[in-house]
Amino acid sequence: MSKISNSQGFIKLLLIPGVIILLIMLFIFQDLFAPPDRRMIFKASIPSQTNTNPNSALKYETTDYKNSLPLNWKETDFQIRNEDTSAAAETKSMYKVQDVIYCSSGDQKLLLDLYANQPLKPGSVRPMVVYIHGGGMLAGDKAEIDTAPAKVIVGLVENGFIVASVNYQLAPQYKYPAMIQDVLCGVRFLKYYSYGIGVDQNKIGVFGDSVGGQLSALVGATSGVESWENSPSVQIAGANLTYEQYLKIPTKPNAVAGYYIGDLPESPIARIIVQHTPGGWHNPFDNKDYPISEMMTMIYNFDPAIMHEARPVNYVTANEPPFLIVQGDKDTLTPAAEAATLYDKLKSENDNAQFLIVKNANHGFEPNPEGAVIDPSLESIVKTTVDFFKTHLE
Repeated sequence: MSKISNSQGFIKLLLIPGVIILLIMLFIFQDLFAPPDRRMIFKASIPSQTNTNPNSALKYETTDYKNSLPLNWKETDFQIRNEDTSAAAETKSMYKVQDVIYCSSGDQKLLLDLYANQPLKPGSVRPMVVYIHGGGMLAGDKAEIDTAPAKVIVGLVENGFIVASVNYQLAPQYKYPAMIQDVLCGVRFLKYYSYGIGVDQNKIGVFGDSVGGQLSALVGATSGVESWENSPSVQIAGANLTYEQYLKIPTKPNAVAGYYIGDLPESPIARIIVQHTPGGWHNPFDNKDYPISEMMTMIYNFDPAIMHEARPVNYVTANEPPFLIVQGDKDTLTPAAEAATLYDKLKSENDNAQFLIVKNANHGFEPNPEGAVIDPSLESIVKTTVDFFKTHLE
């Protein structure tokens, strides 16, 4: 009898690892056949080349607003911070309108800055790009612009574009979706007052880096989402609009560019992994380190439904504007596979998307490892971005 009991005990011991192995195999099998944007292991692969078809740009609803907006253009020195902090910042002369109140959200007044190569007259028709800064939705400012996007702004202005750099409300004081509500209000403001600014209201693009890229992609992939838009306290500055009139101002841009766009965990397993992943994001604005799970709690309450709504990939259809995604292959904060997931979804719906991988580049296109040379160069990345907007907005 003892021999039988021992063999039964041995079998029971074998059953435990067997069940574990079976569960792991089931997870791997499920992950393999899951949609690309929901995979944990077999994530979207990085494409080996760009895929673009600039002739397939879609037609968009046109607008014809004739609202005036008094502006005080002043010549200024726009500073481009040098990546070498010991070196002086590069300056470029241009014209600026600073601290324009573009929207109110409750008692908050939201501000933007305008840049151009000369003072503009009402009724002129120049293309515009709206810049959305990064900073983890916890920090950042419209005037504190990193090197790469600052160079893009200079390139756009030198080519006759107007650039609007917008502020938005930040966590943890304000939770998502306050940020996307603000950005959408900014786009509506710029369309509503396009005549007074001197903008071609039907040639407006959006551009952002890091979470600014995520917000840019959300603006491009949606035309507003009911849960975001359910905020009657948001109002365009100086416009006496009903909430229904406000919502009727279209927000779909004509082109979207994003640098190192991150993603959010969708599945329960992905959220568990994030909760137990060491390390996180160093905020240069307050010099603090934030674990990723803590960041997502401060911004999204780590709520699966809210994080689902904040993923651009969940809204992509065939009716999207041209997209340019630029991503470092050695980005330790927003891995390249995350940006590739969005690109793969865009590519599956239409051919009007480009994906540029920067070799040896970390977040912010900083060399990784230190001392390496990024390829293409920062100058080439900037030129690609400016040319992208020239192709689709001029």
